[in-house]
Amino acid sequence: MKNKNIFKISFFLLVLISTFVFIRWNSELNKNNRYLTEKLLNGASDASGTAGELFNFDYDKVYIFEPYQSKDEMEKQIGFKSRVLQETVNENMINILFVKDDAPVAYLYGYGSNNGYYIEMPTGNYSKAELEKTRYRVITNEVGNSFGTEKTYLNYIFEF
Repeated sequence: MKNKNIFKISFFLLVLISTFVFIRWNSELNKNNRYLTEKLLNGASDASGTAGELFNFDYDKVYIFEPYQSKDEMEKQIGFKSRVLQETVNENMINILFVKDDAPVAYLYGYGSNNGYYIEMPTGNYSKAELEKTRYRVITNEVGNSFGTEKTYLNYIFEF
């Protein structure tokens, strides 16, 4: 009898945890992050286009944060608290938040060489309407590492 109860409780907890993990994995934020990452990684060198073509999902504003900006400063800038924000520790990192109705809907963060892409855009915040017609071009960058092997990544340069 005792083993049956332990099994039922364990099964219930497993279902509960699995449901929680699936909901978080399938959130709008994570879906948009996966979509954007896939799109940015599949870009072609020497390609060009508009931000509206590249960022074609629903958002109101984009925040491009300065290097070394604290999480508190970023939250003050966007006007609400967010668990997804992280501080950058280097000038060669991207830290871009897409927001819809005061909630994050996509977040791009990290080193270009680790992500496979880098977005070069002036710091600040931009509405979707401001950004949609902005043109970009893509170049391939190579960076060395301590192992002596070169890593390449796509650099999206936005021209305002």
